[in-house]
Amino acid sequence: AVLILDEADSLLAPRRGAQRSWEVSQVNELLVQIERFHGWLICTTNFLEGLDEAALRRFPLKVRFEPPKAAQRLALTRAAAGALGIAWSEDQEAAIVRILARAAGLTPGDVAAVVEQVQLVGGVDDPVGLAERLVREVSIGKKATGTMGFG
Repeated sequence: AVLILDEADSLLAPRRGAQRSWEVSQVNELLVQIERFHGWLICTTNFLEGLDEAALRRFPLKVRFEPPKAAQRLALTRAAAGALGIAWSEDQEAAIVRILARAAGLTPGDVAAVVEQVQLVGGVDDPVGLAERLVREVSIGKKATGTMGFG
């Protein structure tokens, strides 16, 4: 069996910061159940500091995912343009790379959100506009450029 807990920090918050007794009990019970579980347990979070220290000790393997590098951001943007039916112009690529340099914290989830936005409301008809929309999406959350992930 495989069990995936997305946003594990919401269930395994540090007990030392608990304000109610049930918060401590919830974490204690989940830790007991983690130890009893005989399948694969995968937990995800982008807020590693929000996990109880005892929870971290329950996971023998921890994996961090770095934000995409410049070439990966370009590839994600190219794929998004393809998904949206936006023609990719090689002569615009240098401008796109410069724009995407401002989106160091860009994630595949951000790209998916922008693709959905464009599908819903439009407003982007070339890859430069798409890159600018991606930069705006990243700036909304004021994301750090650090690592993310836990597994």
